[in-house]
Amino acid sequence: MLIRRGLLLALTVGPVVVTGCMKQPQTSIAVTGARSFDLTDVERDKLTAAALTNTAAAYRLYQFYELVRFDQGAAMKWLKKSAEGGDAEAQYSLGVYLTYLPGYTDLEQSKAWLAKSAAQGYEPAKKMLSDSPK
Repeated sequence: MLIRRGLLLALTVGPVVVTGCMKQPQTSIAVTGARSFDLTDVERDKLTAAALTNTAAAYRLYQFYELVRFDQGAAMKWLKKSAEGGDAEAQYSLGVYLTYLPGYTDLEQSKAWLAKSAAQGYEPAKKMLSDSPK
């Protein structure tokens, strides 16, 4: 998941968290266990067709548009599709975005998505809800 706060970025890739500041020159580093979020045109087309009924495909498209294309509108479209389909991680991610992302902030909706994720047992959502002011 990618969380943007101002210019600070934090990207969680498996057990590795990579952080950086956009003001600094970008450098390439090798991260063991990192996976590519890029898609070929054929892969993207197949996932787009599958995402109409498959939450995992929708979430994968969210990752592609967020982490590769940096297309916030498309990323949010696919993240919402996955969350609406019942994917607990997508519900949590959408809740986080609606808490912190400028232009998308909606604390009431954020808590609703986090509650749906937590109800499925997703621990990060439970923690975020328990840590937030009532």
